[in-house]
Amino acid sequence: MSSNRVSLVSLFGAVLMLAACAAEEAAPLAPSDHPPAYTAWQGVSGRSWGDTRPALCTPLMPRVSGAIIGPSGGTLQIGPHVLTIPAGALSGDTWISGTTSGDSVNSIQFAPEGLHFAVPAVLSLSYANCSPPPFASLKIVYTSDDLFVLLERILSVDLRSRRTVAGVISHFSRYAVAY
Repeated sequence: MSSNRVSLVSLFGAVLMLAACAAEEAAPLAPSDHPPAYTAWQGVSGRSWGDTRPALCTPLMPRVSGAIIGPSGGTLQIGPHVLTIPAGALSGDTWISGTTSGDSVNSIQFAPEGLHFAVPAVLSLSYANCSPPPFASLKIVYTSDDLFVLLERILSVDLRSRRTVAGVISHFSRYAVAY
């Protein structure tokens, strides 16, 4: 294995451990009879998640968080979710923001959209307010802005004891919890 690959695997493991340790509890909102994101996702012609499904959740309060993160890296907490950007991922100071919508799918929209990291970041999404099927392995997925289309399944680790899923991301867009 090349030294770059060993370094990346080591970084991924270390950052996942750090990200798993940072989780803020957030109070859920009242349950919804017809969650908007799930209702829109169900059977919409030409819009598909294939065999992957969004994890249905009791909506949390919408949140917006932001910080300037530079070449030395940093952490951004958006409600119960955490983004850990390692040293070397950014070449200069950058305003990073994340927004949760408060709907029935735990997801985050990051800005500036399309930002790419020189070194991958780790995203930890809580699913403490979700009810996935028993024995489902949760993952992070990259979706269209409207949550209708699954664009990519992200290499993820389901940290069941913490009810969190963590994965490596290399760019900004919208990410969600799925199974």
